[in-house]
Amino acid sequence: MLLDAPLATDGEYARFLEGHAGKIHSVYYGLESPLASDARHLLEPKSIDALLAVLALVSGPKKYVLLNARFHRPGQYLDHGRLGRVADLLFALVDAGQVRGVVLADAYMATALSDFAPDLCRELEAVPSVNCMLDSAEKVSAWLDFLAGTNFLPPKKITLDRSLNRDFKRLEAVSGAVRKLLPDTFIELLANEGCLRLCPFKPAHDALISFCRAEGGAPTRELNRELGCMRVLWENPAALFASPFIRPEDAGVYEPFVDGLKICGRTLGPEFLRKAVSAYLEGSFSGNLLDLMDTMEWLADHWVVDNQRLPGDFLDTLSSCDLSCGSCGYCAKLLEHCGQKKDI
Repeated sequence: MLLDAPLATDGEYARFLEGHAGKIHSVYYGLESPLASDARHLLEPKSIDALLAVLALVSGPKKYVLLNARFHRPGQYLDHGRLGRVADLLFALVDAGQVRGVVLADAYMATALSDFAPDLCRELEAVPSVNCMLDSAEKVSAWLDFLAGTNFLPPKKITLDRSLNRDFKRLEAVSGAVRKLLPDTFIELLANEGCLRLCPFKPAHDALISFCRAEGGAPTRELNRELGCMRVLWENPAALFASPFIRPEDAGVYEPFVDGLKICGRTLGPEFLRKAVSAYLEGSFSGNLLDLMDTMEWLADHWVVDNQRLPGDFLDTLSSCDLSCGSCGYCAKLLEHCGQKKDI
């Protein structure tokens, strides 16, 4: 099982990825520029030269740049000056041979870039973001039809929606359909996000991140703690098991359906990324399961979930769940068995 790994602007971590290049299909990265929004908060802007220097350390895997904000300010779609500056950044990546494609979630921006810089786009695959929530053959087909009308190259990588991670019947159907539509395309699943099952907050959360990027506002952590998913997990930590994450030990179960797993957590720093990538490369992890989760990393400050104490039928049980959480109690018993609250 190959990995799609985040690339941080950190030389030591980049060399770590290069050392495992044979098991890494691709890496993805943001431009880390206020000019180009992606689906995460901008922590610290970096120069294109700093980014190129780190990219040059990873020679094996394919490379994809993120422009996957849920939306942009309306004026940016038609602002040729701004589009030109974004295109200049992408041209620099193309000229250096450090990008294969662009990951997009905003069809308006895909169209704007295609119209403004057609020669650039003919050099780049357009890859639908995981946040396009491709959970059916119809959705995949709709995105492919849309992209075929742009100047971008067709995608050679498809990330299926998180909701398929524990629904093997649907996963088999959708991945089979994608293989017919795109026979040579790498199909992957998101492994370690750790968000709520079918998170009700997600559409608004994606939009709020984009709004913060567009307006230069503060991150959404306090809002999530007071009103969102963090509050839900704080009040009911057993709900973490319903999250459709894939444990490193279960990666092999997915080999009949997909080609690889996407690792997330690129804003959590190189130490987290090294730990997460290593666990999925090795197919096992001895420690607090929460230390591998992207959006539940904060919960690791309060709970220890012993990954090795999870039962052997963990995935079978959760993937056959009838979702009667109010009357079941399985996840609560699981937390009691393998979880321990920290004394802080």
